[in-house]
Amino acid sequence: MTNRNTSKHALAVLLSLLICTISPLASAAEKKVKIGIMLPATGNFARYGTGITNGFKFHIAEHGGKIGGMEIEYVVVDDASDKTKAAELVNQLINKDKVDIIVGSVHSDVAAIMAKEVRNKNVLLLVPHSGSNEITGKLCAPNIFRLSYTSWQVGYATGAVLARAHKRTVTTLAWAYVAGVEHSEGFKEAYLKGNGKILKEFTLPFTGDPNIDFQPILAE
Repeated sequence: MTNRNTSKHALAVLLSLLICTISPLASAAEKKVKIGIMLPATGNFARYGTGITNGFKFHIAEHGGKIGGMEIEYVVVDDASDKTKAAELVNQLINKDKVDIIVGSVHSDVAAIMAKEVRNKNVLLLVPHSGSNEITGKLCAPNIFRLSYTSWQVGYATGAVLARAHKRTVTTLAWAYVAGVEHSEGFKEAYLKGNGKILKEFTLPFTGDPNIDFQPILAE
């Protein structure tokens, strides 16, 4: 089975289980599930948000627009990868729009805030992309499901492989926000465990500017 088919099968199984979980909460007359999609439609991560939204909706459409015999209604909001608006938006979905499931997000800071707001509430959160470690770490809750990886996981695997093949010194360069720091920490943990040596650690502010100048760091 290909990775794509495996992922689709996993999503189908998970959605079926989730729908079964919330079915008793849905009105028997309506038989409808409201899904809030909180992903970036604008800004630097817009292409990821658009891809996830299209893929999610396509999968539901392949099943006749229903899961567990219930119709799906979408409420879509653009988080624009802006952590200052994340709490307001997720609470709007919960309290005003009365969604049963929330899908989001891409930016690690935004997703972590979503997890904090959703914990212990009667709403399910599906995290399709963000690798923020704490979502399935200290923020772990029965109503939060990660469909992706953790930032630590990717960094650690890279560090472990490099430590076996390359015993010289390395430098690290990471964006100075949750994902960048966690990727770097995972790498360091594995690389140092494999007797590698890290000469210096660089960070850059996460601005999303495609024209950012790496030359000073590369020169050093």
